[in-house]
This record gives sequence, structure tokens and C-alpha cells, in this order.
Amino acid sequence: MRPHILITEREVAGLRSLEQVRAALETGHAKGLWQRLNKRAQAHWAAEPLQPTTPLLGRDVDSTRHANPDYVLVQAVCERVMELGLVALLQEDRRCAEAALVQMRALFDEAIWPDWRDQAHYSVAADLRTGQLSQALALAYDWLYPLLSAAERVEVVAGIDRCGIQPYLKGVAEDAWWLHKKNNWQACVVGGLGIAGMALGADHAQSQELIDLSLERMRDYLSIYGPQGEFNENVAYAGATRLPLTYFSVHRYWAQGGENALAAAPFPETGRWYMHFAAPPGRMAEFGDSPIGAGPMTSHYAALAAATGDGLFQWFYQTYRGREDAVSLPLELLWYDERVEPVAAEGRLPRGAAFPAHSGCISSRANWQVES
Repeated sequence: MRPHILITEREVAGLRSLEQVRAALETGHAKGLWQRLNKRAQAHWAAEPLQPTTPLLGRDVDSTRHANPDYVLVQAVCERVMELGLVALLQEDRRCAEAALVQMRALFDEAIWPDWRDQAHYSVAADLRTGQLSQALALAYDWLYPLLSAAERVEVVAGIDRCGIQPYLKGVAEDAWWLHKKNNWQACVVGGLGIAGMALGADHAQSQELIDLSLERMRDYLSIYGPQGEFNENVAYAGATRLPLTYFSVHRYWAQGGENALAAAPFPETGRWYMHFAAPPGRMAEFGDSPIGAGPMTSHYAALAAATGDGLFQWFYQTYRGREDAVSLPLELLWYDERVEPVAAEGRLPRGAAFPAHSGCISSRANWQVES
């Protein structure tokens, strides 16, 4: 069945089908997301493929000058291929599929993208960028599948394999440190390649190996959270929760409606913990090496609201302004469930709360009101 990740070709209990997603685009918040997504996809049609030397808003000048595939660039590439892939699927638009292939072919061309690693990470065979790109291209492949020829499918899978999967498996053979340390590298690299395995499925001979390498490690990763959902780094870094959340959201689709992991600990607990340390109009509590003025990461709350049916998470998602660099419109659109009515936190969450685990944070506020 293609597509089968975060959107299904036919109806499966507990999952969202292609028909259901298309119907939701007609009204409300989903319509607004769709309009933004479609506009971005159309802008990609005539755009040159992003390269390691492409200057972008917010991108480090030195990374651009030295053709280093840094986070800002790689995230932009990932969003481009996913945006084009999802719009191609929802509109059955071959133009979007062709534009996605242009960017993918640039990524597969060693003369343009010689490495899917940050230059600071050459000590390991695969790094955060490997995880980001492998995951995004594999998801886009699943969504693009109905519009690709047999030869194009082979080309894309082979490119992901050569540039992402084989370097990763080389790192596994070398017993890379990210196999064992529970931090954002494990969630991004091991989890990202696990997602790639789930998305590619039978079209890649080692997809089950990628899934097997990731599943228990991602389950164990959840042990970093405290009993009330406390993240084990500072609040600003806790946006990294979107990585395991994305993994288990994908896993439920891969299992065709299996365990609803997002409704179980620690996800609802850490969702509330994070909310306590967000202040309107959109800033996080600042301590440690938090970036000054950083906004919350909120787009993944759409998935949390859908999985739990809790309108509190829907309210936070729709009310608090999130960090633009953390927004993924394709994921947000597929996660958002219009049937969950937002419920404001005032009267539902305490105005003060103490969280003794990890950094021992205390939150206190006058109210949960949000100024318009």
C-alpha cells in the first residue's frame, strides 16, 4: 500500500487516509496550512536546487563559503522535498514530483553534494545531517510513489542507499557512539534511519535491519524523561522531543494501526511540562545555554493532540507562536486532526508547578491568558 506513512492509500482504523486528508483541506486550520504548503511547493517549481553553497536567511556565512551542509541548509532541503512530495500526492501533480526529483538528483550528485555530513562531524561515518536527509527523502519517496515511474523509484532508493543508508550502516559496524548515548544524535541518526526503513519498506533490501536497529533504542531513549515529563537538558533543548514523537508517529503507520505510543508516557507528561515553561507571546524559560528569545517548538503538538484527543494540546499548538525554523508544514498538516477542539489551559493546568527531576524547574504565572 502506497502511500503508507502518516497518510494511507486506503482507510485503516486509527490512521488518516488520503481521502480523509483531502477532505480536511477544505475548511478551518487545515485549509490555512494547505494554502501555505501549496504556495511554497509552487515556488519550488522554478527554483534552482539547493546546494551546499546556497545562501539562505539565517545561515552561517562561513558554512556557505566553505560549502558546509549545516542544519539550516539541510533542514531547508528536507522541507523542500517533503513539501513537493506531499503536494504532488494530494493534487496528483506531476510538476511537483519532477521538482522533487531535481532536488533529489542534486543530493545524489557527488559533484554537488559530496557528503551528507556536517564538516565538523567527519569523525563518524554518519551524523545528524545523514539522519535528517535519509528520513526526509524516504518520507517524500513514499508520498511520491504513485507519481513516479519504476525507473525513478529505483533511482531514488539507490540514491538514499548510497548517500545515507550505507554510511549509516558503516557507522553501525564501527560501533559509533550514537548507537549507545541517549541524546538528540541517537534520536536523529538512529531514529531517522529507522524512519527511512519504515518508509522504504520492501523497496530496500535492508529496511528491516534499519527498523530493528532503531526500535528498542528509541524505546529506551524515552527513559531520559523524568516522572512528570521533565526533559534531561534545558527547556529550550526540549524541543528535541519532536524527534522521538515523529519516530513513534511513523511507527504506528508502519504497523498499520498498532500501538498508540504518543498517548502513553512520557509524551503527554512532557507535553504539559514544556507548556509550563512557555510564556506568551512565545518565549521559553531561559537558563543554561538557551538561545536568548527562542520561541517554543509547537508544531508537533498537533500530533500529540490527535493521538490523545486532548484539546489542551490543540490549544497550545494553535495559540502559541512556534519557532519558524522548527516548522514542518507537511508533518503538521498530516498530524493535525480538526476533530480535536482546543481547550484553554486556564482552569485546567495549575498556575504554579514544581518539577524536581533533572534540573528541578519551578514554574509560576499570574494566569494562562494569552494576549491576542
